[in-house]
Amino acid sequence: MLEAESGQTANLDQSAEGRPSRAIWMWGGAGVAIVAIVAVVALVLVLRGGSGPIAVAAQITVEEITNRVETERPRESAQPATAFTPAEIGQELLPGDGVKTFVESEARVDIRVQEFLRITRTTPDTIWRIGQFGVGQDTIIELDHGKIFILDEGVAGAGEPLRIVTPAGTASPRGTWMSVEHDKDINETEVECFRGECELENRFGKKTMKDEQKSKATKDEEPSNPVFLDDAEKKEFLDLPEVKKKEVQIPTPVVIPPTLTPTPVPTPTERPADTPTPEPTDTPEPAREEVIVPTATPVVVPTDTPPPPTDTPVPTDTPEPPRLDIQQGGTSRDRTGDEESEPTSTPEPVPTPTFTPEPTPTNTPEPTPTATPEPTPTNTPEPTPTATPEPTSTPAPQPLGERQTTVAPHVFAGTASIGGQPAPDGMAVTAWVDGFSEPVGEGVVSLGSYNLKVFQFGTTSFSGRTITFKIGESAAAETGTWQSFGADVVNLSVEG
Repeated sequence: MLEAESGQTANLDQSAEGRPSRAIWMWGGAGVAIVAIVAVVALVLVLRGGSGPIAVAAQITVEEITNRVETERPRESAQPATAFTPAEIGQELLPGDGVKTFVESEARVDIRVQEFLRITRTTPDTIWRIGQFGVGQDTIIELDHGKIFILDEGVAGAGEPLRIVTPAGTASPRGTWMSVEHDKDINETEVECFRGECELENRFGKKTMKDEQKSKATKDEEPSNPVFLDDAEKKEFLDLPEVKKKEVQIPTPVVIPPTLTPTPVPTPTERPADTPTPEPTDTPEPAREEVIVPTATPVVVPTDTPPPPTDTPVPTDTPEPPRLDIQQGGTSRDRTGDEESEPTSTPEPVPTPTFTPEPTPTNTPEPTPTATPEPTPTNTPEPTPTATPEPTSTPAPQPLGERQTTVAPHVFAGTASIGGQPAPDGMAVTAWVDGFSEPVGEGVVSLGSYNLKVFQFGTTSFSGRTITFKIGESAAAETGTWQSFGADVVNLSVEG
């Protein structure tokens, strides 16, 4: 995102390579004067007036440094790659210069045009670059990562607005206190408008914020609808050093009276007309059919008939033979006097036989044997042999092609450590692209940090290609993604 080298730098690079050495000596003295003139012309803010643009020189200086703050000034592409160097209080910055803060570090950079002052407060772990000032170029700050606060002493509409450009959108303050934060890991930009009027715009749309509102945007979505800041976010502005030291006065927020929303008059709902209920109609009953009930026929219950009595035959008297009276010599018939009476026989009752039914034998069915099914054998499939892939030949790395001077490079910067300790000064840090046998960018370690530029070599675009790094001869675990005008902070580390 950060513009490491402008188009002018590329043209100077081409001219420097193509001119003969004699021409360089002839124009050497004039070149110094031209560079000075270009620096003055570049530091211009365009103020739109009634009769046309008026060019006013701008002064950009480093006013305050906390802990570790570095700056970078791009050079001619023909010269060796530059690295970020420690910043100094009072240092003047030119368009194209970069500012980088580290952990627990901050910086204040003032942009003054005549009596109009903009204070830029850079928070820790932030990297940005000053854009171009001039007719047709409104960009002033290109924010690649981190968060900055902008405090304007001007009023809305006083000249061209400051523009903070990020990969997800452009923020513009107008006499505003605001902050702009870009997170390159999720590619999201958030604008917090503490006072005044702010805008956040990208190719999908634009949102305008008022006092104490904020909005977010990504490179693939339009800015969100503004919402109000919470207490912690408002406190960040109140805790700025410039506010605590009373160097600047907090603008008074504009109170927007609430709009009375008329209460809608309820519309009477018509009552539906009563629907008459039809009276029930008598349904004639069908004529009853006469059911003839059959007359019950009496059933004669048989009466048990006792068996007829069996006539018991009367025994027949058997004549007793006449007794011989031995003593008297006559028969009993010859006897006189009382004769013995003969007994009468009494018939004995004959018992009636009782019929006892014999039990009917019950046939007990014999159990039917159950057939046991025989198990069906299961066919076991034979394993299919696995084909062994043939090895793929890896193409050999190729040498670098011609460097494309018309394509802006990608700047990488950060710390370099070996086994958790800063790498020694002077150790080489190289950048590599898969498929090439030579590095595509080189830098050296200075105070534990490095800075290098990766140019495009050959006619095939590097856009989106993965960049790997080495500290000395050891490969670092971290990688980057190349894009033209890109700038990333990548902290490199290798095991000891």
